[in-house]
Amino acid sequence: MPPPVSIAWRFWIAALVLSALLRIMRRPMWPPREVWRYLAAQGLALFCFNFLCFYYAEQVVPSGLVAVVFSTAPLLNSINGRLFMGRPLQPTAIAGASLGLVGIVCLFVQQMAGHLGDHTAWLGLGIAFLGTLCFSAGNLLSSRM
Repeated sequence: MPPPVSIAWRFWIAALVLSALLRIMRRPMWPPREVWRYLAAQGLALFCFNFLCFYYAEQVVPSGLVAVVFSTAPLLNSINGRLFMGRPLQPTAIAGASLGLVGIVCLFVQQMAGHLGDHTAWLGLGIAFLGTLCFSAGNLLSSRM
């Protein structure tokens, strides 16, 4: 099944389950109209573009390399929170995210060495980084809500 179809099925099923749970719990089904654009942007960033990028990246490079790229997410969240929401950078969060990134790179350094001379691998890593940026944008939108 093509990745976009797989993603669509997964989230349609999740939407149906969530709708049923909201009905059972007698919770409101529709958010206020003024937040719809933020919810749409969050959905596109977190559940559409992010997944598409990672599915396509993993068709080009091994999933371990994609995991290395995705491990930059906490660092990107901190930096983007500062740039777009004016949040102060927390030195401990930056240090922890950097340490985690170094650890993941150490786990996959041999796998990375075998692919870094390949231009296709760089394209795959770029797509994975774009997916991570989308994930970070979705996180920021989520925290704004």
